[in-house]
Amino acid sequence: MRRALTKYRSNCYEDIRNTWMVWVPGHLVTYGLLPPQFRLPWMSVLSFGYVGLLSATRGTIPQQDEDAARKREKKKRRSVGQG
Repeated sequence: MRRALTKYRSNCYEDIRNTWMVWVPGHLVTYGLLPPQFRLPWMSVLSFGYVGLLSATRGTIPQQDEDAARKREKKKRRSVGQG
């Protein structure tokens, strides 16, 4: 629990900034410029972009986990080859 809160504290300002950078201009365009029939498709595109931004900033896999996964895969291949 403590590790999760520490990670949250270290990331929260960047996450809040990214959220404001996407949604404030996005809503200004949505409700200020677009006719009603284009709002839903625009929000879908904006949401997709936002999820991509989240994935790019927070979706990294630590190198340790990749190494462990490779070792498990090698071990699995060996055991299948012997059986």
